[in-house]
Amino acid sequence: MTEQEGVFRTFMGKRVRDTYGRYIGFVVGISTDPFGELKGIALDSGQSGFTEIPSACIERDGELLKMTPPWRVEAEKYSRERKLVLSRTQAVEELLKEGEITDDEYSETLKIYEGYDSRLQEVSKRLEMKLKRRDQELEREAKDLKRMSTNIKIQFKSGEVDTESFRASLQYATIMKDRVQKEKNDLVITYNSLSTEKIEQAPQELSSPDAESVSEPPDQTKTIVKTDGSSEEEGTSDHEYPNEQPLAEAGWLAKFLKGRA
Repeated sequence: MTEQEGVFRTFMGKRVRDTYGRYIGFVVGISTDPFGELKGIALDSGQSGFTEIPSACIERDGELLKMTPPWRVEAEKYSRERKLVLSRTQAVEELLKEGEITDDEYSETLKIYEGYDSRLQEVSKRLEMKLKRRDQELEREAKDLKRMSTNIKIQFKSGEVDTESFRASLQYATIMKDRVQKEKNDLVITYNSLSTEKIEQAPQELSSPDAESVSEPPDQTKTIVKTDGSSEEEGTSDHEYPNEQPLAEAGWLAKFLKGRA
């Protein structure tokens, strides 16, 4: 079996998660180079339909694939290029002071890096807009989750929903809200890092979470909702659902409802 055949056999039909633990689709096609290295994957994303993801956004973790959000990949690329341009511009300045290059060489070289810097500023503006749009999407999702939690509480209080279903629904909503919060934290941090000039303005530009939650990543915990409506936290690992089966993430729900039929 060739390396390429091994890649196809390993990943075809598998579910793909993003770095926040959300499932984004099933692998229906894989693109590799002549040496079997992954170039990109094609997904069946359900309602979103057919989606192609470049290898820059894909991380291979054993027999699993994880997707890094495109906005994060673009931001990391911009950051690397920005630092390199600034570093080389500084090097040109130092070489002139040390007498290692002439004034003409300095002017000619500086124009080149000023051109790069100008293009990077345009990249930065486009990236800012993407981050803001994604932040708005997450804000809407957070509001929808809050509304759903309120509705299930009302239905439980009115006797329309039994205790086990109530607990299962709130626990799943908590998991989803944690994922939304983690991505919002990363958006704020990324926005701040686009350039030193924007560090002070960024928290006001995005609908940022509390400063405390931005400074430190959220604990890997999940909330256990008790029958009386109170809650407590229980530790969990990054691999909350180790078996990558199609319905693995809903496995806890099956446990809650087991034996009720």
